[in-house]
Amino acid sequence: MKRTIGLYDHLFEEIAGLGAEHTTIFDRICAFLLAMSPLLQFYKGPVRNAGFTVLLLLAPLFVLRLAKTAVNGRADKKCLLAMLPMLFFQIYKMVDHGITREKLIYCVFFLVLFVAAAAGAFNISLLLKYATAVCLAATLLLAVQYFCFYLLGFHLQLAPVSLFLPTSTAWELGVQTGLYGLRGIPNGFYRPSAFFMEPSHMLLYSFPVLSVLLLSRGMKRWRMITAALITFGLVLSTSGMGIVIAAGLWGIFIVLYHTKRNRKNVASIKTLLSARTAALLLAAVVLAVIMYLGVPAVRRTANRLVQKNSSGQILVISGRNRLANGLIEDMSGTDLVLGLLEDTSDFRFNIPGYHATMYKYGLIGIVLSYLFYVQFLFRTKGAGFWITVIILVLSFFTAHTHGTFFLLEYTLFLMNALYMEGRPPAEAGVPEASGRLQPAGQPGLQTAISENN
Repeated sequence: MKRTIGLYDHLFEEIAGLGAEHTTIFDRICAFLLAMSPLLQFYKGPVRNAGFTVLLLLAPLFVLRLAKTAVNGRADKKCLLAMLPMLFFQIYKMVDHGITREKLIYCVFFLVLFVAAAAGAFNISLLLKYATAVCLAATLLLAVQYFCFYLLGFHLQLAPVSLFLPTSTAWELGVQTGLYGLRGIPNGFYRPSAFFMEPSHMLLYSFPVLSVLLLSRGMKRWRMITAALITFGLVLSTSGMGIVIAAGLWGIFIVLYHTKRNRKNVASIKTLLSARTAALLLAAVVLAVIMYLGVPAVRRTANRLVQKNSSGQILVISGRNRLANGLIEDMSGTDLVLGLLEDTSDFRFNIPGYHATMYKYGLIGIVLSYLFYVQFLFRTKGAGFWITVIILVLSFFTAHTHGTFFLLEYTLFLMNALYMEGRPPAEAGVPEASGRLQPAGQPGLQTAISENN
């Protein structure tokens, strides 16, 4: 079973390579804690929160790794250059609205952290392994929660609310019952989220993993099975955006990548225009209709995606950004350029990443933060490209694309995509025509694919 769903190190080394030389027990601990940090950010910790405390504990390791890389001169220059907009954004956040000692320390810490990420101080194959394990664990626990609720008559609570930060209590009722959303608004039906705060958080955590599994070179059976299980978890979570994005990734995989002849799993127009693709798409539509008509949970989730308010706006969209739009629509002059206010903790509604960045740091913050992401649209292919597309879309609906911990996860995967761009197939571990794996001089992330057959 372990081999089937892909939890052996060598399986992940075939599709992830930045920092692959770091394999000590400390590197494994580092990768595991990095994989857990997006979840831990919502819990109490000695410094700020449990996630930030974990990063502080890891600081000596990545500083040593960064120093060693600097001495050996082995850092990838294109990754370091790509990180520059993010570094400038961190510096700008420090100086905008006035410098304080806390902001200075925070800025220096994350400057070192992001440089270390670009320099390959973290083993991404291990990070991918543990992040995949988290997604699979969430899928299993969601199934257990459904079993307990519908067959045994109780909700299995998996997140300890007593350890929540004060800012995390908005999810408390939902975590305790599965019947309420953000700030105690009734869901209308059962929506468990395993150990995540809410269903959408599973999407935010898992879509880079799902993208890498489906859209990296050299497709293997274990990757498809693992991706299918994670997708099943997203369906169980009833996250509307999660289901749409998962369906989109599978659609991209089917129409552009997946054929028997396309062993390298490289995007191809021939695959898109094939009769097999048309048949698969038709089968997918039929399956979707059957699930909509026959599975109440799927029907309720789909209805949420198209339900409109009295003004004709789609609720799932307007509910996430309507109030945030009001924050920035009247900005002008210096406020438009530099931002209005750094602290938005008093606002009791969702502020997506785009709106929060504009409100806090103005057009300068928008340019620097989006320049970091947008560059990967032009510099990566395969999973790296599609991860970037999803991040940019989600940034208009959720704050976490610009939040510290999910941003760090996304940055690590994007650095890998760029790191492997243009490297020969032998280094990426792409199967030969015989199906045997070519020797890899440096295992690498196979997201950076060539679009040529």
